[in-house]
Amino acid sequence: MEEDHIKGVESINFRFSTGEPKTAISFYNGILKLIKESYIHNMNTKLGNAQFKIDSVRVEKEYEPNGLFKTLSPVIVERAVYSKNPKERYATPMDKDFEWWLLENSLKRYRALVGEDLTVKTFKLEPIEIKEEFIKHYEGYVRGFLGKFKLHTDSKDLLRFVYQYGLGVRTGQGFGYLETLDKI
Repeated sequence: MEEDHIKGVESINFRFSTGEPKTAISFYNGILKLIKESYIHNMNTKLGNAQFKIDSVRVEKEYEPNGLFKTLSPVIVERAVYSKNPKERYATPMDKDFEWWLLENSLKRYRALVGEDLTVKTFKLEPIEIKEEFIKHYEGYVRGFLGKFKLHTDSKDLLRFVYQYGLGVRTGQGFGYLETLDKI
């Protein structure tokens, strides 16, 4: 800690995405209230009582997803195999079974969050610039990927869903956040 800042950190950008309008409005209104009250949050005593406050909020423009994406956080795709070995438990575009597990993860999440089944006839992830990552997460590691890719599908609902709710699993923990791209 250096005075009232974490060394080398001036600001932190926090991004929040949801396909649920009520959740977005509640979150936005809560942030505005914290700004109005000049609320200061003590992050963690392990960081030397590091405190932060929210200076501003900006609503990003939402684009209609065309299938061309860039990851803003690693995408985690889980296989239905429990293993402490991240290479066995998680799939990346370098694995033969990756697309099957990605679609399975996506359809399960869609069903859980939207409350209905989604029919998808065409589904293919075309890597453009992909990098595998091993991320320390709690007491172990997860395996995922970062980069740019094109998602080919006949389902506009699926494209919108992964754009608004994230791709893969553990999106509530910050994984799978996507940005749409116009071109490469």
